[in-house]
Amino acid sequence: MNEGASTIAVNLALGKEPEEFGVATARRNFADIVNRVIYRREPTVITKNGRQVAAVVPYEALALLAALEAEADIEKASAAFEQYKAQAGTSLGDLKRKLGID
Repeated sequence: MNEGASTIAVNLALGKEPEEFGVATARRNFADIVNRVIYRREPTVITKNGRQVAAVVPYEALALLAALEAEADIEKASAAFEQYKAQAGTSLGDLKRKLGID
């Protein structure tokens, strides 16, 4: 795990919730919010009408999330392929021949 993501994980594990700002406040203080993320590694949650709608997080945390999602997608695809093989599915070549579209 990289530094940005690990700092967030430790803070959450210790029960330190990210600070929240409404959209209007976040707009007025955007530079301060970005600096908090960059230098203190503290994510910030943006709310609208009392609902959490966005977060400003270190880029490393976003990259880690993307990598985890990609890994999960690969695992799902692999499991689907194994299920296909176990059920003796038809290959694309066989299907094309069967349909006469070689």
